[in-house]
Amino acid sequence: MSISRWIATGGGIGDIRFVPGTVASLIAVVIGGIALWISQPLLVLLTILVCLVGVWAVRGTGQTSDQRWIVADEFAGTLVALLGLARVSLTGVLAAFLIFRLLNIFKPGPVGWVDRKDGALSIMADDIVAGLLTAAILFLMRLLPPVLLWGWLPIDLLP
Repeated sequence: MSISRWIATGGGIGDIRFVPGTVASLIAVVIGGIALWISQPLLVLLTILVCLVGVWAVRGTGQTSDQRWIVADEFAGTLVALLGLARVSLTGVLAAFLIFRLLNIFKPGPVGWVDRKDGALSIMADDIVAGLLTAAILFLMRLLPPVLLWGWLPIDLLP
């Protein structure tokens, strides 16, 4: 296996048979959560690095359309999604994961538009766009008073 394919598969995660994208996102949310717990700038740096290396790796595989085994995009998108959190909390990280996966699976609006393009950049970009939308949703959720948004639900997204 080439280094490009190994990175594109997330170290082999993309080669598992059952929901490799979800598994990759779960691993990324743990890694990203730890990075955020250490510091916000570390999460930003890690996210940029994963996005750039992911594009390089996917380009190196020669693929022009997203394949099930390519999960570097899920890693990148999940890390981008976590940028919408002010700090680590179980409910915040869970919300980031769930919102990202829903946007990534159903591909509404700009996510679907980017997904329909060809090339290594678009393979990565649809998940990055889903991550950006997730981060924006999480950021907006932080602006609303918890009582208005959640009622009885113990969601801790506030700084």
